[in-house]
Amino acid sequence: MSPCRIWRFQLNRQVTINLLTTVPAGAEFISAGFSDGQLSAWAIVNPNHGTDPRCIYVIGTGQPLPEGSLRHLGTVNDPDGFHIWHIFEEDTT
Repeated sequence: MSPCRIWRFQLNRQVTINLLTTVPAGAEFISAGFSDGQLSAWAIVNPNHGTDPRCIYVIGTGQPLPEGSLRHLGTVNDPDGFHIWHIFEEDTT
């Protein structure tokens, strides 16, 4: 059986840049959404790997995108019924 797992990483929707420092190296982010009212991103990880900091952007509709190469993880409706968030991972490849 593979050592890989799917982990959830909580994101702060109050800031544009979320620096995740506990992501195992080589993790592949696969989606974003809300879980129990908390904005989150999910990734396939190998917990046996060392960590590799990753930068996740939380961008509101109509807000400027950061410069550089980004990979879209998902667009989610905030449970507040007002905000729409677009979640991107900084592409470092």
